[in-house]
Amino acid sequence: MTQPFKISKIFKEMKHLTYVSDGLVLTCCDTGYVPGTDPTLLKWKPAEENTIDLKLALTFPIYVDEELPKHDPNREYPNYDAKPEFKLFVWKGGDDPEMDDIEANIKKNGGEFKNSFKAYQEWNVLDVTDEEWAEMKESGESFNGRIVEVRRNPDGKWRMLRFRDDKLNGNYVNVVLKVLKSIEDAVKKEELIAAEPEIKRKWEEREKRRHMRVPEKRKPEHGHHEPVSSQHPHHHHQPPPSSSG
Repeated sequence: MTQPFKISKIFKEMKHLTYVSDGLVLTCCDTGYVPGTDPTLLKWKPAEENTIDLKLALTFPIYVDEELPKHDPNREYPNYDAKPEFKLFVWKGGDDPEMDDIEANIKKNGGEFKNSFKAYQEWNVLDVTDEEWAEMKESGESFNGRIVEVRRNPDGKWRMLRFRDDKLNGNYVNVVLKVLKSIEDAVKKEELIAAEPEIKRKWEEREKRRHMRVPEKRKPEHGHHEPVSSQHPHHHHQPPPSSSG
């Protein structure tokens, strides 16, 4: 725990941590623990570390065999040799029955498990180079329907960092909106360090006000005795009998 006006010191010490840190958490020292979302906490991450988890869908272009008649059902089919469009979907919340019941999913889709996007909404596209697509094909892995962690480059394109196979769903849409706002704000490390003098001045002002507020000691009321802690043995006295006359 370090004072917030020692930002430059904190950044220098972060490289000595035994774990990977992607940012800072500024905590109010005068508030108690709050379960769930604590509005007094301020989290900071560099723009490049603001990532979101989304669901990936590969959409392949349709090949049309002009030699076949138009009524032939085999005239059009996905061209799996071509590079697909990598669509990103955001989770709207809730469960998807087709993803929960695997056996029913396989039965419904002719013996093959098919990813469902019913709980998702199309959101953006993932930028994948031709070289990256070639490597993906060579790996032999399946990519459709997997959760991917992505970040936005300075040019505005979304790039994949890693697959998040440990997650059943991507980030909820409201979380994604908050991350996007954080990216738009984009407070840089250099800006935090430059603000150190002002942060220190505000800190010292609060400390002075805190020391000026000396709490007045409460005097016990007349005839009132402080209760004895139940952790210590004590004698129980019977109350005096009340006079009925």
